[in-house]
This record gives sequence, structure tokens and C-alpha cells, in this order.
Amino acid sequence: MKQGPLAPTSQAPLPTSTAADGAVPAAATGAPTGDATVAAARSAAAEQGPDAQLTVQILRRTLNEIAGHGYANLQLERIARAAGCARSAILRRWPTRGALASAALIMLSDLGEIPDTGDLVEDLVEHTWCNATNQRRMRGADLPHPVWSVMSEPEVYEHFRHDFLSRRRDMGLTVIQRAMDRGELSEDVDAQLILDTLAGLTLYRVSLQSERLSREQIRPVVSALVENPPLREDSPARRDLPLGEGLAPVGRAAHAAAGTEPGAQAGPPA
Repeated sequence: MKQGPLAPTSQAPLPTSTAADGAVPAAATGAPTGDATVAAARSAAAEQGPDAQLTVQILRRTLNEIAGHGYANLQLERIARAAGCARSAILRRWPTRGALASAALIMLSDLGEIPDTGDLVEDLVEHTWCNATNQRRMRGADLPHPVWSVMSEPEVYEHFRHDFLSRRRDMGLTVIQRAMDRGELSEDVDAQLILDTLAGLTLYRVSLQSERLSREQIRPVVSALVENPPLREDSPARRDLPLGEGLAPVGRAAHAAAGTEPGAQAGPPA
């Protein structure tokens, strides 16, 4: 992957799948009890032994605590009683409430894979769909305190950003860099702003509005961004534009204006 504007936001390796990465506590979130992520987490915990099972149990109880009482009233003693362990067992795994709450959110989330269909629109649709799925799990149904809202706590967000969101961002940057390598997108494009826009779409629609969001609704938004993507502030194309004039077409729009296809040379075939 090229360095420069699309350098990964985190150099840490992506985590391998564990019980804590995959479980979805249906009782706390309203997720279907048949969710494959739940079965995978329970199976992994059973294979790894009692300690892994206790870790999953603590995180499940933490999610119940957040959903029922909110982060401000989160009590380690109550979680320990519900999980059947000592308070020290929790602190040995997570030294702060913020780290514990973040780990619980990560258990509820799916890191996913990097889409690689060969088409930027479809890759970004799949990347955004994973975001929407994760937020739907965190939204739950008729909870006194929606689980996703704990991310607004600075001490939780810092852990969640470092351990999960930065990895998801690196995956999105990889998708966009591949498109640049194929000639499907200009190197001047602001990849961060594209990903921010798509993340904002899912956060607002799914978490804040609690509305359904389908791939068919995501696709035209992605297509519009790919057809006329934002440029980086340091882009020569943007800097050289006279004040008040529109941006020159980039990405697919540029190819359409030139009569070429992404990755193809202009002019008639030899």
C-alpha cells in the first residue's frame, strides 16, 4: 500500500478473532438470538476454557449494566456479582471503566474483512454496510440507555478508537488506495472525508434515528461520492482553482469527460 495521504492510521496488526471480538449479547441489545456471531463467540470461549468464558460473561454483564443503568452509574461490583466473579477479576483484565466499556463494545462489533470486488463503489458499499450492521447491534431495542451512546464518554472513546475504529479506518483506506492504484480514483481525493461521510450516514440513520438502512440506500450515496469525490486541501487541483469556480471532475466523472474507462488509455485502440 502506498504511503503518503493514505498511510494507515494505525500500525498495530489487526486482531485475530477471539471470543470477546465476536459475541453479541442478544438479551442486552435486542439482537436475534440466532445471530451467527453469538454462536461463534460461545464456541470459541468453550474451546479456550473457563477463563475465556468468564471474560465473555463479564463483557456481557457489562453491556447489560450499560443498557440498564448508563455509563455514569456503571458499577464493577454489580457486574462482578452478575458474572459470578470477584471485582479483582475484572480489574485484572481491564484496569479502568473506560477500557472495560470499550472492550464490551468491541465484543458487540465485527471487524469484518477488506472488500475486494475490483469495483470501488461495491467495495465501499460493503465497508459501509459493516458499519451499519455494527451500529444496529449497538442500538438494540427499547433500551433505557442505548449501548452505542457510551462512545460519547471520552475515556471510552479513546480506547474504542485505538482498538477498533482505527482498524476499521485502515481497512477503508486500503479500499480507496486500491482504487487509486487501478486508476479508478485520483490521488488528490480526500479519502478521510469520504470515509467520514459514510460513517456519518450510518451513525445518524441507524444510531440516532433508529431507522433501517439497506445496501440499496447506501449505494447511490457511495456512487455520488465516487463520481465527484472531495479533494484534499493540499491538492494542486483544488489550490489552483479560481475562487468561486467548481472543482474539475475527478474519478469516474473525469474518465467520462475524457471518454475513457478507469485504467484505460485515451484514444482509439491500437
